[in-house]
Amino acid sequence: MERPPEFDDVEVLGLDENEKEEELMQEIGSERRRQVLEVTGNSASKKLKVLPPQSSKGPIDCYFSPRPTVMGKNIRQTTIDENSLAKNELRERACVAIARWMYDVGIAFNAVNYDSFGEMIQAIENYGREIKPPSFHEGSVFIKSVDASDESKTAALLASLIEKELMEISLEKVVQVVKYNASNNVAAGRILEANFPHLYWTPCAAHCIDLMFEDIFKIHVFKETFRKAVELTGFIYGSSGVLNMLQKFTNGVELLRPGQTRFATAFITLGRIHLQKANIRKMFTSESWTTSKWAKEVKGKKCERTILSPAFWNHVVYALKVSGPLVRVL
Repeated sequence: MERPPEFDDVEVLGLDENEKEEELMQEIGSERRRQVLEVTGNSASKKLKVLPPQSSKGPIDCYFSPRPTVMGKNIRQTTIDENSLAKNELRERACVAIARWMYDVGIAFNAVNYDSFGEMIQAIENYGREIKPPSFHEGSVFIKSVDASDESKTAALLASLIEKELMEISLEKVVQVVKYNASNNVAAGRILEANFPHLYWTPCAAHCIDLMFEDIFKIHVFKETFRKAVELTGFIYGSSGVLNMLQKFTNGVELLRPGQTRFATAFITLGRIHLQKANIRKMFTSESWTTSKWAKEVKGKKCERTILSPAFWNHVVYALKVSGPLVRVL
């Protein structure tokens, strides 16, 4: 039996008026295509127009797995062997992708034995290939907050507050408590570890790095460089006129950008100042600046000397080389 032609634009002539449209659709159709029959002229002439299938799902589809597709009449059927080979190949690719992810994050292989793992796979299948992976913040859950602003933040108080939450959540479900490195937090962690031997207190990595930044700020050369950078950005952003003037030279690029922590923000701002070094120098040496009222102000003159000082830019590069690895880790 010959394979049917492609029905992209087919003229069907001489159809019997009493012939059912469903039989015509079965003869030429497949559930992989949505077919629309348009009647043009008299009943002796009909035009068949084939459109792509709809891929949208209705609300009820959320509760059922997709059913296998049934091939249409007179269309070449995919054999069981071919289908099995394709399925095996797709499954192998999926298993490799899952395994690579487990290698990257260090997940134990027996994690796949949990019922929740199978439920996750089933949920992904039910949604379909268009699913968007969850973000970092979608994986965390906020339980509650406690207002302790009117009490002294002693180690005993912090330990008691955390212990209360541990009891509500269930001890067997908690193995780690992450807190800042302040002395009272460290002492609270020691109390919790003594009361619950299975529990681990872990210092916040971001806070550790932030404390390292704070120590770097204490070095004289960095302290002076940061102070001058703060004066520069404060002067520029303190006047809309100066800010508008600078943005014409930087094509709208901002010098300030918030970071994960206060000290990281300062280093990131230094980096943006360095990237715009040429444009900032152009502004402070342009006629627009020299003829402006801000060039005659004390703060303006001070910022101009800073920008035109080779030593300032050398120290900026020095600071960025020291802080760069820490910023990337943070």
